[in-house]
Amino acid sequence: HPHGVMSYCHGVLITDEGFCARSPPATRRALGASALFAIPFWRDMLLAVGAVDARRSVAEACLHAGLSLSVLPGGEREQLLAMYGDHAAFVHSRRGFVRLALRHGVPVVPCYCFGETSTFRTSAWLLEARTRIASLCTVALPLFWGRSWMWPASPIPANLVLCVGTPLDPGPPREAPSDAEVDALHARYVESLAALFDKHKEEAGHPCACLRLL
Repeated sequence: HPHGVMSYCHGVLITDEGFCARSPPATRRALGASALFAIPFWRDMLLAVGAVDARRSVAEACLHAGLSLSVLPGGEREQLLAMYGDHAAFVHSRRGFVRLALRHGVPVVPCYCFGETSTFRTSAWLLEARTRIASLCTVALPLFWGRSWMWPASPIPANLVLCVGTPLDPGPPREAPSDAEVDALHARYVESLAALFDKHKEEAGHPCACLRLL
């Protein structure tokens, strides 16, 4: 979290030397929207840097192969809700990643990237219509601009600080985790995410920020 307009936090995970030393790129994959992998050349570039389609079958195959996964649980909805300088996580209704963790017995690690939503300004114009499109087509259409209207894709300079929380152990794998087990681990995740945010917001340069859990 948060997704932001461009998800620069994925770039941090891929390129940061300290993080790569602790979690080598060869041992993990980054989940990306399925629509991105339908674009020629762009698909090849994503695969080259370790990104894979976010379909459940692909995620299951990666976990079965012993790979770690980085995922933005808020997805397209969180991307559309991104506002300049705002801190929000669309997480209350997102439980698929928790169910996967329980099925495979892999820890869930909460992460938050301060500065992600400070790279672009956005507009809420036709937000409801764009939200419906995102639900139907699994692709977000954010209205955004960076340094200027002339170069909207050029980001506003911002300091990105990626904070990594304590892994949450889901226990042994189970083929069909119950709703109660999913809810329990999800509640731990939300609580840990909020605690991670509050613990690091001052040193990250956002002492007065508040995390909105949606």
